[in-house]
Amino acid sequence: MSTDNFLKNFDSIVFFTFSNWKNEMVSNRFHYVTRFLKHLPVYFIEAKDVEEMEISQDGEITLITLPITLTNKSIKQLSNYLAINNINSPLLWIYNPYFYPYTKQLPFFKVYHATEDYLCSDFTENQSLQKFTKLLIEDVNSVITVSDGIKENILEQTKTYTPITSVGNGVDYNFWCNKSYPKRNSLQVVYQGGIHRKLDFELLEYIAKNNPEVTFVFCGEEEESKGLLRLKRLKNTIFHGKLELSKVKEICNDSTIGLIPFVKNDWITNRSYPLKFFEYLTSGLEVISTPINALNQFDHHYHSATNKEEFDAAIKRICHQKVRKNTKETLSICHSRGYDNLFSQALQALSVIYKSTFDKDSLLQLKKNIAVLYDHNSVHVNTISEHIDSFERYSNNNFYYISTSDTENGKLSPEDLDLFDVVIVHYSVRIFYTPHLNETQIGALTKTSTLKVLFIQDE
Repeated sequence: MSTDNFLKNFDSIVFFTFSNWKNEMVSNRFHYVTRFLKHLPVYFIEAKDVEEMEISQDGEITLITLPITLTNKSIKQLSNYLAINNINSPLLWIYNPYFYPYTKQLPFFKVYHATEDYLCSDFTENQSLQKFTKLLIEDVNSVITVSDGIKENILEQTKTYTPITSVGNGVDYNFWCNKSYPKRNSLQVVYQGGIHRKLDFELLEYIAKNNPEVTFVFCGEEEESKGLLRLKRLKNTIFHGKLELSKVKEICNDSTIGLIPFVKNDWITNRSYPLKFFEYLTSGLEVISTPINALNQFDHHYHSATNKEEFDAAIKRICHQKVRKNTKETLSICHSRGYDNLFSQALQALSVIYKSTFDKDSLLQLKKNIAVLYDHNSVHVNTISEHIDSFERYSNNNFYYISTSDTENGKLSPEDLDLFDVVIVHYSVRIFYTPHLNETQIGALTKTSTLKVLFIQDE
């Protein structure tokens, strides 16, 4: 199935993100959004500090802002908005696992795009994020990772059967490629990207002090820290803050070296795949980087440095001895990593999964996990027992029967019900009668985001 044929199965793309579309730097999300826009309407959902859902437009993109903490109210608002706008068969493209309680209710084709490894050791303190990530992975139809390291860790941590495809990050080749071979400042080094906890500020301070004749230029949104303040005090550092991408490109054109001076930890070394690597190479820069496993395959095209002394030595070799690794072959590799190619590669993998999941024959095999809340003291009545038995008899789904009048189930929690795709309250449960449905159970039903169905007896 071709890319175009695959996308004909959908009427829109709905992104679920952590992002702030208007303010964040160009990222993986940007490249996928802009390419999807060539085919279908895009709805970009982001979470902010707002009380109610807000809708706005940014060009052709519809921005949907939801409260950071999802509530039943905001979920209903979003569902109503999608229904009113006739969004009946969207492709759900998920970056933010916290949307799982909502997305799990939707019977559409779902993709989790894992640009970060939320299951690695650096996120163990965020138990809720790791919990929702695992639940999301089991619920989606496919996972796309940006590195083999993320894929390997997902398989190790979850033992999932959900198909996983590693596509990797890339570059907007046509934008970054320098065809005019600009005259560069051999004594200028650039870092572009977020200036935050990923950076090794001790390393940066060391190489800046050791190379006073070299100018170190930084472009990107800044997160205050003691390391950043010390770096800013040095005379040979320049901080531009967040710039338009065209300005960043100009600075790269004026420079000779692009830095990836990250701290060394599990998250970065084993899981990351920085976009700036190919942006630097495509613009003609020599690259010096902290060791990152995903970049090992390109070791002939950049300078790997394991510590501050090796970073310093690499800067001196490049600036003064003119040692170069960026060649014509490097540009060819960058072209193959263009986002147009990666986008097609991802959709080709998804088209195969879609065909096996959503064709007419496969739809009959899809099973949902459904909880049936009933009163076990009422099953002696034939009509009640026959009705309860009919769910399994006439449905292809998985049913789990929970007697609300059983004292063992008296402390039913929202988290218990969140494990199911649907919760049915059978008419044998008299909802006004406390021995059948106590306050704790009512609270669990109220708070769970799982789809709820109430069967009402005719009298």
